[in-house]
Amino acid sequence: MILSWQKSCGAGSLLEGDMGRTSSTENPSPTPPEAPHSSPAVKTCCCARGINWGKSNSYRTNPSVKTAMYQIHIVPIIVLFLLTFAQGQGQGSDQLSWEIEEEVPPGTLVGTLPTRQGLTYRFAQHQDNLQQYFTLDSDSGQVRTRGRLDREALPSDTFDLFVQSMPARHLIELRITVLDINDNAPTFGRSTLDISFSETDQPGTQVILDTATDPDIGDNDATTEYNIISGNQLGDFRLVLLEASKNLLYLENTRTLDREQKHHYQLNISAQDGGSPPKFGYLLININVTDFNDHNPVFEQSDYYAELNETAPPGTSVVKVRATDQDIGSNGDITYNIVSDELNQFGIEAKTGIVKTLKKLYCYRLINLS
Repeated sequence: MILSWQKSCGAGSLLEGDMGRTSSTENPSPTPPEAPHSSPAVKTCCCARGINWGKSNSYRTNPSVKTAMYQIHIVPIIVLFLLTFAQGQGQGSDQLSWEIEEEVPPGTLVGTLPTRQGLTYRFAQHQDNLQQYFTLDSDSGQVRTRGRLDREALPSDTFDLFVQSMPARHLIELRITVLDINDNAPTFGRSTLDISFSETDQPGTQVILDTATDPDIGDNDATTEYNIISGNQLGDFRLVLLEASKNLLYLENTRTLDREQKHHYQLNISAQDGGSPPKFGYLLININVTDFNDHNPVFEQSDYYAELNETAPPGTSVVKVRATDQDIGSNGDITYNIVSDELNQFGIEAKTGIVKTLKKLYCYRLINLS
């Protein structure tokens, strides 16, 4: 190792350090023969900070030199260190980042590590659980998939691995990111949904629907593309999507529905993701149009006629009337009554519409039924 330094110190400057020669007297001996000049040596102090060559604090100097700088030459040591490190004799580390798509076949090459000659490699012992996903060839440094990688089923789509050489002279930090592919279709929370609209609902009445979800990410995730693909030939319904932090999907009527014209609809709703090619999910909606009492009962005949002997006993059946109502449920239930019978000689069964005599008849009479 060659060390040379120059530093101003009082009246003299140190040119060459001779660690083997010191002086404790006021008049040092003459300069050794190997000195490049014959100037007398004087006693000076060593002012180079951070350098301690021993207990002596005085050295032979040349008083004719007055520079204020010093240099430390360690080039041979640096070259020796780099040569040793390049030959794999020193500890070093590398950082790598790789990507691989999910669903690739087992044994797919992920990448090849920058190995060093004479060393073999293995995963760090504390990462044995990661070996269920990847294999490492200890000699070539090739990292391959052990099985099929399903990103959605992995604990994370990013793996941080450490690879050690044997002997332990080379450490590699490796990050493997599993990329998503469009391998999942959007799905609704259920395959069918039953809802209802009323005859009295004004156009624009909305019923909330389930939105679709998709375990894929990015463009492969569930999209805002929803469509009615069947069952809406007359255009009675349309979809409305409210985009927010959580999208909301509504089905609304475009006109007032008439249950008596059509009481049931079945719509097929599709959700399309943004993959290429896209995938689709479907929801079947059964719509029941609920009734409003907007129709009156109607008799099958406008007039009913009957002839009866006046000797007929009470309770004799005279005629049966029948009415219908287009409404349903309680709105379509029919109850019969006689609204005009001055002599109160006849009655009618409320549910069947059968008209009967209530007492002995006194004369022939035409009655009005409603």
